Amino acid sequence: MIASVALSMALSPPLLIFMQKGILPYFGTRRVAEPERESDVQNDHPEIILAGFGRFGHPIVRLLRTVGRCPTVLEMDSDHLDFLRRMGATC
Repeated sequence: MIASVALSMALSPPLLIFMQKGILPYFGTRRVAEPERESDVQNDHPEIILAGFGRFGHPIVRLLRTVGRCPTVLEMDSDHLDFLRRMGATC
C-alpha cells in the first residue's frame, strides 16, 4: 500500500505536465477574444466614491440619489453593473 501511494505521488506531476502540454492543447477549450468595451467611467470628477454595489452598497446609492448626489461606484463584477444599468438603478 505504501509503495502504491509513493508511486502515485511520484507519477502525478509528470502526468499532469504531459496532460497540459501534450493533450489539452488539442482537445481543450479555447478562449475567444472578447470585443473591446467602452469605458465604464461615467463621472470623471466624483464627489463620492462607493466601493461595492452589493447588499449594502445598493441601498446607500438609493439614499444618495434621493438627496441629489450621484456616487461613483467601484465594482469588480462588470456584469452586475451592466444589469443594474439596464434596470435603471445607477445614475
